[in-house]
Amino acid sequence: MAAKLQITIHKAQDLEDVERFGKNDPYARIALDAAVDADFQRTKTIPNAGKNVSWEETLTIANFNPQTQHTLFVEVLDRERHDDDLIAFTGIPLQQVLSAPDQAFRGRFDLFKHIGSKKGEITLSIVVIPAGKTEAPLPGNEKQGQSQFYSAHHERLKVVFPKQYVPDGELLKLINAQPAHVREEVSQDGVKDAVKAVKKAIKDAVKESVKKAIKKAIKKVVKKAVKRRSM
Repeated sequence: MAAKLQITIHKAQDLEDVERFGKNDPYARIALDAAVDADFQRTKTIPNAGKNVSWEETLTIANFNPQTQHTLFVEVLDRERHDDDLIAFTGIPLQQVLSAPDQAFRGRFDLFKHIGSKKGEITLSIVVIPAGKTEAPLPGNEKQGQSQFYSAHHERLKVVFPKQYVPDGELLKLINAQPAHVREEVSQDGVKDAVKAVKKAIKDAVKESVKKAIKKAIKKVVKKAVKRRSM
């Protein structure tokens, strides 16, 4: 029988507002492997919570192996009708939990925006339940915890949440910088096609920079517009 990792997600505060209209509808999710989307467990969504949200929800990860699983990955998302938006993310080194009294730690952890800068924090209680035990020990007083920006986690988020990395406004700015005859040919439908092309370009080229992916997609749109013009 393996150990378990019990995580109580208490609250998050000072989150970035990613809603164009209204307030954030946030939920949090956690996993020990950021590369496997199916491994993530999530809290309930809190409608219209905005920048500060309270969940007070406990999730348990079975089969925790402290020898090979060193990081807890956390993501805070905004629930949408279609594609959810990324609000913030972080990686929490679990050594601080393993070295805490009774391997139980309650802390405030910095969150990172999609561009990598710090914004907001999340409060968690993280407890190791040893193999054969059923009750989780109580953590001590709340402390400032350690969190890190992990590049591999960030690269995966670019694929899962492409619209965070290529805002429609930035795309329109690039289209408007094209010659007049091209702008005339790029109708509203063309703009939508361009947005799709950019997102596909990012998915097809995760390791490329976002700027390079945008240029690649714009080139395709311009070529299509010029071709229509010559017909």
